[in-house]
Amino acid sequence: MKAEIVSIGDELLVGQTVNNNAAFIGRLMSEINVDVQWLTSVGDNLERMQSALEAAWNRVDLVLTTGGLGPTHDDITKDALCRFFGVDYTFHTEIVDEIKSRFDARGMEMPDIVRNQGLIPTGAELIRNELGSAFGIRFQRAGKVLIAMPGVPFEMERMMTDSVVPYIRTLTGDDTILIRKIKTTGIIESKLVTVFKRLNDVRALADVAVLPKVTGVELRLTVRSLDPDDARIRMNSALSMTQEDIGEWIVAVGEDTLEEILGRELSSRGYTVSVAESCTGGLLADRLTSVPGSSRYFMGGIVSYSNEIKEKILGVPETLLDKAGAVSVEVAEAMAAGIRDAMKTDFGVSTTGIAGPGGGTPSKPVGLAFIAVAGPQGIVSDRVMFNINREMNKQRFAQAALNLLRRKLLKNSTA
Repeated sequence: MKAEIVSIGDELLVGQTVNNNAAFIGRLMSEINVDVQWLTSVGDNLERMQSALEAAWNRVDLVLTTGGLGPTHDDITKDALCRFFGVDYTFHTEIVDEIKSRFDARGMEMPDIVRNQGLIPTGAELIRNELGSAFGIRFQRAGKVLIAMPGVPFEMERMMTDSVVPYIRTLTGDDTILIRKIKTTGIIESKLVTVFKRLNDVRALADVAVLPKVTGVELRLTVRSLDPDDARIRMNSALSMTQEDIGEWIVAVGEDTLEEILGRELSSRGYTVSVAESCTGGLLADRLTSVPGSSRYFMGGIVSYSNEIKEKILGVPETLLDKAGAVSVEVAEAMAAGIRDAMKTDFGVSTTGIAGPGGGTPSKPVGLAFIAVAGPQGIVSDRVMFNINREMNKQRFAQAALNLLRRKLLKNSTA
């Protein structure tokens, strides 16, 4: 099945909003054997919207639109659909009654303008919106389908997973599609491909996508087959070869994040952790506490941006700061040991570096950081070097520090 995503809204064209909706839809479509061949963005203009719908309808089997289903004057997607399919509106009292009941439950009065949500193009099938007032709309004509969804991301995502994807599955046949994500960190794309000696053998079994991200390179293996057993055998073989070749850099197979993996490891062993951050400015603490239940193992942290805080709270000697400098392996190790001692935790993790874009020197350039982990069996540290983009550096510094903790935990478990 061939598909096109049509994203509607002026905000997409002027850069005010990043089109994450299209990325989300595209990922889900790839998982159910739908071939997204086109992605169109169009502003809130009836003529241009109609032109975009006509082009999409003529070249694919499935059109998925997002945006413009709200009740205000600039929400004109339903007008465009009425024009395109040559229909008028039908008023659905049940939609308004349901929306009003939601307002009543929250003790709020429903604005009169929300009654516009009851106007639906005649002949369209409704798709429930559990989280908002804009119901989805589905048209089926001459073997083709158009599905219009709201542009609010969490509303669209819920509608896609609960209603749209199950419906599309009924149209795509009986192919078995297996997808595995392999998350790596600490290695760049060009080197990963070089050390992946059996990449061509894996490609003979599965489609392989190599997706560089700020925090590491993600591989996506996709196997399609009419025979479920054949699909499983091919995927298992592809995964096995991949893990044997690049297992040193693999953080996770699946959707798990590094912080989720760390949470499970720390919880299962009864360990606690604290953080001392300079260049990451709180990102370590933020990522560790993004996991539900993290209070079991995360005790706290300090953003020790100044040397004074490093000295007074973390116990880093002034002489060490003067001799080695705040950005040094010696200070990183002292910070990790200091926070571990101050918080009375099993592990202490630290970061110190130069995020940029200024502040670098020839010997300590922008993008340089030192990370350290202090634990029951001593201290390990590492030097990392990235680029001049401040935000990317902070994210990569945090990723490297968390991965060092993961490696330390793994080493402890095999010691």
